[in-house]
Amino acid sequence: MRWRCRILGNIDPAGEAGAFVKYSVAKLSMGAELRQGFGGHEAVIGEFWLNRRFDLTEKLDFNIGPKLTLASGDFTETYFGIDASQAARSGYRRYDADGVFVSYGLNAALGYKLTRQVRLGAFAGIEQIGGDAADSPIVDQAGSATQARFGLTLSYSWIW
Repeated sequence: MRWRCRILGNIDPAGEAGAFVKYSVAKLSMGAELRQGFGGHEAVIGEFWLNRRFDLTEKLDFNIGPKLTLASGDFTETYFGIDASQAARSGYRRYDADGVFVSYGLNAALGYKLTRQVRLGAFAGIEQIGGDAADSPIVDQAGSATQARFGLTLSYSWIW
């Protein structure tokens, strides 16, 4: 399956493999995640975050904090660049997106402990695309630099 755009062309599916570290002290946690893309892009992506946890009840907690995303030029060029043939087909100007700065934002999550090992969660976030990515005609003319997301999770922990 490919992401399809009649005017700009296709982006092949991409996978990402990586690792993360997280450090917590009291009710603060900070982390970093580093991933290597393969398939649709060969980029290195880094995400960095800081969260503050609020225990609302014994079973319910709320986390909130900032997030920063950086990526190598291959990522920004794949998703935000416009080459000469795409520019000719679309009417957008040719655009090279080589920057490493992708976005910054705020994440929030609500978690409810159903049992000792099962947890139900909800998350939401808002990000602002920045740097070369934000200056792309794809964002500037066809989209929005402000991106929102939300979702639900159900997790099981083998370690408690």
